[in-house]
Amino acid sequence: MIIADFIQDLADSSYQYKKLPIQSFQYGSRPENDKLRQCLQKQFGNRLPSPDSDRAIAVIPCLENCFLRSMNGLEAIDYLRDSLLTDTSIFWIIGVGQVGWQYLQAISALESYSDHVTHLEKLSGDQLSQWFEAVTNEIDIGFQSSALRSESSENDLNWRTQYFKFLSKESKGVDSVAVQLFLETLQIREEIDKEKENEESSEDDQPPILQAKLPINPSLPSLGGEDVYFLYSLLLHRTLTELQLAQSVGLSLLDVKDKIQALRKLRLVEQQDNLLRLNPAYYPAVYSRLDGDNFLV
Repeated sequence: MIIADFIQDLADSSYQYKKLPIQSFQYGSRPENDKLRQCLQKQFGNRLPSPDSDRAIAVIPCLENCFLRSMNGLEAIDYLRDSLLTDTSIFWIIGVGQVGWQYLQAISALESYSDHVTHLEKLSGDQLSQWFEAVTNEIDIGFQSSALRSESSENDLNWRTQYFKFLSKESKGVDSVAVQLFLETLQIREEIDKEKENEESSEDDQPPILQAKLPINPSLPSLGGEDVYFLYSLLLHRTLTELQLAQSVGLSLLDVKDKIQALRKLRLVEQQDNLLRLNPAYYPAVYSRLDGDNFLV
């Protein structure tokens, strides 16, 4: 997510702010559950004051990597709350998603230890359009479509403006969802011609190589109770290994492998290397389902 990337950039070990040293929680991959507290303690617990200042800035870009929804999965959070956040010589900057924050607030009351909590605003259509300029300026993409016209009440359409306005609506203004939906709307022009879609275009211009379809959130397929808990754990933690997911839902690793394979076939879950994540395009639908089922979201 944008905020996590920004915080990570801010947390570069060589960076200073007004001569205050910045120390970041660094890890090559998501620490295993029994190593989380040890990692925090090693990097922050024995920190000595800087020679130039008795204060410092400490950064945790993604707090979801510091706990696991399981037995003893909150030891690192308890250590952070009771031993680190009470150190008034350190200014903490911590990034965490909404679902993770709601869970930790209910379990550990972290807000009581925070001077200020900032919630990011949803990205508007104009903001998304500007954000995607690096791509759309390099690649010829057509945004006009009969489907987009039918969704708009305006007679004089700016296709690009209307497309990103609709993308903002469908993605709920969440950056990762918008990226996924944007990618999924792109079609090669030849494929559209073969489908004989009735697209409007200028007679003087050559048709663009790529055409963006109307962005629409996919609907959730029929899900069982275990499926919902799987998706909740992935939404809560952002990324998990199969073993960590098994610990989180309380099932055997073999059962988790079978279930994940089924969810991948449904395109609900993606895997990169050994990390699993919820397909961002399904975030809004999964969030709505979890909210309706009274999960902490």
